Amino acid sequence: MYADLANCPLCNEPRYDKKNITIRTFDLIPITHRLRLQFANPARAKALRDYPKFLQENPWDGVRDYWDGELHKEHKNKGFFADHRDIALGLSTDGLQLFAVGTDSVWPILLVNLNLKPEERFKKHNLLLCGIIPGPNNPKDIHSFLRPIVEELKALATGIENVYDAYTKEIFTMRAHLVLVNADLPAMAKTMGISGHGSYNHCRFCEVQGIHSSNHIYCPLRTPEGWPEDMAFDHNPAHLPLRDNATYRRIAAETLRHEAFNPQARGRCEYGVAQYSMFYQLDTIDFPRSFPNDVMHLIFQNVVPNLFRWWSGEFLKIDEDNPDYVDELAIPKPIWGDIGRDMERSLRSIPSSYGKSLRNIHKYNRSFKAEEWSNFLLHYSSVLLHDRLRGDLFKHYSKLVAAIDLAIDYEIGIENICCIKSLLIDFVSEYEELYYRYDELRVFACLPTFHLLLHLHESISDCGPAWVFCSSHANGCAGC
Repeated sequence: MYADLANCPLCNEPRYDKKNITIRTFDLIPITHRLRLQFANPARAKALRDYPKFLQENPWDGVRDYWDGELHKEHKNKGFFADHRDIALGLSTDGLQLFAVGTDSVWPILLVNLNLKPEERFKKHNLLLCGIIPGPNNPKDIHSFLRPIVEELKALATGIENVYDAYTKEIFTMRAHLVLVNADLPAMAKTMGISGHGSYNHCRFCEVQGIHSSNHIYCPLRTPEGWPEDMAFDHNPAHLPLRDNATYRRIAAETLRHEAFNPQARGRCEYGVAQYSMFYQLDTIDFPRSFPNDVMHLIFQNVVPNLFRWWSGEFLKIDEDNPDYVDELAIPKPIWGDIGRDMERSLRSIPSSYGKSLRNIHKYNRSFKAEEWSNFLLHYSSVLLHDRLRGDLFKHYSKLVAAIDLAIDYEIGIENICCIKSLLIDFVSEYEELYYRYDELRVFACLPTFHLLLHLHESISDCGPAWVFCSSHANGCAGC
């Protein structure tokens, strides 16, 4: 829809420079011919069918991969994946900074082949790079870039005829279906065409609304004490009103034109639908279940660092008359110094298989990456914080550690999914009691990332263990 324009309709940037050469280009690599070539290799053609076939012929009471999830079972019931050679794809996108210093970034669009075994699918040579969105800024209308990719995915879903299977030595109709989309919160909002975590409709999974306080929108389960009675609510975290695919699609069809992108529409529609997503054109994409919670972004880049900010006294300062006020939940700085020194002294005894070398959290927490927060949560924090973090806070935090330890297992039984649900419901509920305390002055404790923990078990049940839809794998990070 922008093909004939000389200037961007959103920011008025010119398409061409003074020499009439395009300033930026979107590089696209088609998908179909690469899948054809894979089936032309006997070993790869065998691998593409054997793994999903084995899982489906050997059912298990839990989830080992996407193929065990509720989403795939529903796809099967609707007639998709009738042939073991049908390919399931996951799409991953995120901003990538090109240089250590500077602001230029690009957005690669990657496809992950879910038919391959877990130990193979995330290797660099098996990832399908299908497009690079140019920078230097984030794309305002990501769907203009996704359009040609979705058009090709529609053709692949219908079927590409006369493809040669070198393993069975026969001609067949090749089909591939996009089933999952992975991204961080801002990118997820863009791909879904919704207003996102900064709006009243902050949650893509449920109908819980945010509240406005101090010029921001926050996401408590229960409104602060003294809140106007006609606006007050108290949600049961075990029975949240969930959104559904049919309503998402109805709202988009009734209120938005397929070609339209209107930044002013953000959050005005039901569900916060702000743009007609290209993914509505794919029958195997379920809104919101095909957009699962990414553990790396949710836990290791948001929840754990924010808990650390609470404990280091950086999260909440509410006494304007005393700028040195530190919340009583914080661990004193001298004790953080002891914790940091303990980490440094332990460096030689930590196995290299744990990943990135251990750093002093007291000195270097601002530069911690997702892998380091992951290691801190899962391996070190329970020891380092014992008898240093207040007892009730430590007991509460231990529920998060236990839940995430289960969530990142390669295989998760039904009982453990229920355990994850129970632990995270308790964690979020108690978080509000301990940190927010239903006090409007502390309501900014209620960030959307803490609310999203309540939906992690749903993502696991629908799409498989957390490693299946973790962006760190597709982006080459060893942090998860």
